[in-house]
Amino acid sequence: MVARLRHQASGREHEVEARCLIGRSPPCQLLVDEPLVSGVHAELAWDGDGWALHDLDSSNGTYVAGRRLTAGERAKLEVGTVLAFGNRERGFVLVDASAPRLVAKAADGRVAVAETSLLSLPNEDDPEVTIMLGADGRWVAEGAEVARPIDDFDAVIAGGAVWLVHLPKVVSGTRALIDEVLTLRTITLELTVSRDEEHVSCVMRHGATEVELISRAHAFLLLRLARDRMADVEQGLGPAEQGWRHRDELCQKLGIDNQLLNLWVYRARRQLVQAGVVDATRVIERRAGSQQLRLGVAQVEIRSTE
Repeated sequence: MVARLRHQASGREHEVEARCLIGRSPPCQLLVDEPLVSGVHAELAWDGDGWALHDLDSSNGTYVAGRRLTAGERAKLEVGTVLAFGNRERGFVLVDASAPRLVAKAADGRVAVAETSLLSLPNEDDPEVTIMLGADGRWVAEGAEVARPIDDFDAVIAGGAVWLVHLPKVVSGTRALIDEVLTLRTITLELTVSRDEEHVSCVMRHGATEVELISRAHAFLLLRLARDRMADVEQGLGPAEQGWRHRDELCQKLGIDNQLLNLWVYRARRQLVQAGVVDATRVIERRAGSQQLRLGVAQVEIRSTE
């Protein structure tokens, strides 16, 4: 679900991004073409716990449930709250107060909405650019050549189009929460390889719990990276240096091209996200400023079928 406002007079609904400017000027995400509405009138934003409305020094005021907000006031909202701008008689109703999701909108009208904290552009079958949370808690746009931090409303280019990215706010304290649930640090991946190495299956273990991951082609990438990391452990390399391999080397060993490598990386991340691993986007890590990748899970077991 996506947060939505419904215009009382017309019944038209408007989806709301994590930060939504409201007013008559083109930069606003919600355009309200009324004479009493200022150019940039108010801001509706997600603060990590819920939605709040803030008047931006408008000439004719911002109203919440019929009450005019005072200067600098931020009013918390809930489903059913009526918001009005300039004229308290013509308002909007908050009909859905869902937390914002990761969304990208292309200049040609295409919209991509993430089910989780992982978004592939231009689409899931061609992950030219992946938007995800980095190790430092900041959002990152990762392409084949470079990974860079991005902010809300930044633009990225993918599939020959410019996409404007709308980022949900990362709630403070997330890192503390991660220590209490499924993480890459607390799971073990068990990879089972057929004797002819034509089939690879994967089981994720967390304590006494086992989750069998649906076998997909990207399991061959996990196997290759797991073997590389284990080889470096045997060579005595420290944890920070274990398992890094250049993209071209991986493609050569796996017999695939860079486009397919991108797809396998994305699908490996998505599968662990769907399994409930909160930092799953780092199951395939990328070394800053390089073309090197490695498996982000240190606890791996490789078995062969008889």
